Order: sequence, then C-alpha cells, then structure tokens
Amino acid sequence: MKIAVIPSLLLLLLLSTNAHALDEKQLGRMILPGKITVTNPYLDTCNTKSECGKFYGLYHPGIDFRARTPLIVVAPVAGTIVYTEKRGIEIEPQKDKTGTIVIKVSGKENAFFMFGHMSKSFVNVGDKVQVGCKIGLTGKKATIYPHLHVEYREEQNARPRLTPASKTIAGIETRGNSSPTNAVVKFVSYAEPTECQNN
Repeated sequence: MKIAVIPSLLLLLLLSTNAHALDEKQLGRMILPGKITVTNPYLDTCNTKSECGKFYGLYHPGIDFRARTPLIVVAPVAGTIVYTEKRGIEIEPQKDKTGTIVIKVSGKENAFFMFGHMSKSFVNVGDKVQVGCKIGLTGKKATIYPHLHVEYREEQNARPRLTPASKTIAGIETRGNSSPTNAVVKFVSYAEPTECQNN
C-alpha cells in the first residue's frame, strides 16, 4: 500500500537548490503539520532543573519540536528504514519501546536521521522512503513531555542509537552528530523517485 506524499512549497524550494539555508522552524514545517515550536534547539543547554531533571546544563544533540497531541511525521530526506537498538537488541521500529525510527540516508554510507519518542510507526525495516513520506506519529515514549526529537548522525555503526546529552559540545560531535538542518540541505538532492510503502 502506498502512503501519500505531502507536497510542500518548501520541499520544492529545497529540491531546487542545495545552497538554500534552512532554520529549525523551517525544518519543523517539512516534518510536522501545524504551528511549529522549537522547544530545545540543536546544541542548546537545558537551563532549569524542574524542566530538565538530570539533563540540566547539558548540551542537546538534536532538535525538539512541541507535539502535545500525536502528529504525523514525514521524512525530510530519502532513504531506507533501518533497525534501531534498545539495550543491544535489534528491534523493529513499531515494537521499539523508546519510539525511535531511523532513516539511513540514500547516497551516503553512514548517514542517519533519527526520530525519537514516536508513538506509532507507519513503516517497516527495509522500506524505502522519499522526501514527504509519512513515517509515523509523535508521542512521549521515554520522556515526560510529548515532543519529537530529531537527530542527525554520521557513524560507522549501521544501527545507531539516539545520542545522550553531553557536558560538552565536543562530546556530541565526537559521536558523529551535526545539525539536522544542515544535513537536510546537504542530502535533499538524494530524493530518489521511490514509492512510499506501508507493509
């Protein structure tokens, strides 16, 4: 069964040029419907203990978008859905208690987009997705407040995990993380004419 591709003027603009700069709210508009609120930017630090608990004062390895109710998440790049891990065990995305869906970017050997705290997956491991394919619903798996955590990472491990917050920026970057907005601009040209699948 095919999943509809969500058209967007922003997507067309990005596909036409890799020189286009992208901010975090614009990335949010590519991925989520409705009003976009960035609650924790890439490499921001969490400043209140009441809000962050053990993550107080640590650098954030991705971008958090508010999602008070379950929202449809679409892929910002073309790629293949791959396994994720929990405690060293490979798990299909829809069975993953942490709610993580991982896309291996087309045209790049070790580049991954990760979407955390998802409540439902519309995709299976091995599915090919293109820009705009629906991949699942936001949720609050393994977190207090419902939100979508978006992370980009390059590493040799073909099944990456979400990166923990760190005391230093170097602690984030040595794990292969970089800005998801920069990565989308870099890889959007790999949007291949594949079909969205829902097995």
